[in-house]
Amino acid sequence: MYDEELDACEDVELNYRLWRKGLRAYISPCLTVHYHARKTLPGLWKQMIRYGRGRCRFIRKHPDAISIPQLLPSAFALWLAVGTVASFWSPMLRTILVLSLALYGGMILASSAALAFSQGWPNFFLAPVIYPTIHFGLGVGMLAEWLDVEKKLLRFERSPLVQQDSVAEAPVSQNSSK
Repeated sequence: MYDEELDACEDVELNYRLWRKGLRAYISPCLTVHYHARKTLPGLWKQMIRYGRGRCRFIRKHPDAISIPQLLPSAFALWLAVGTVASFWSPMLRTILVLSLALYGGMILASSAALAFSQGWPNFFLAPVIYPTIHFGLGVGMLAEWLDVEKKLLRFERSPLVQQDSVAEAPVSQNSSK
């Protein structure tokens, strides 16, 4: 049932195919799902990059399923990279970059405070580190997958026909016209 070509986002892809056929996937509260959170930030970062790559593969397979929320992490990561470089030459872009970072930081702090109220105050200090790791990991993963695919499409790979054409021909003797 799962698409084995996808190593991440395969559950989303299955649910999407079911939905397209008019079916529904239900989750029973009697079922137990054990989720093992990564214990370190580098582990979480690697997981999110893998998830971002999987999300990009899902979008490539089902382009009609694309949504703005799916694209936000990669769009924001790309904006920060391009905006940072461009801000050296444009004071206006620098201002927009700083404002977008301030807005993002404010949303992270507000979400962290809401989480702290509902789940305990240690989350107020952990979430501001974890949320960006998740967001930028997803974004970088999606961008990396997209760039890998583009690189493969643009790369000149030597096929057997190209290699055959490049083989040096045997010298032709001047007396071969006999």
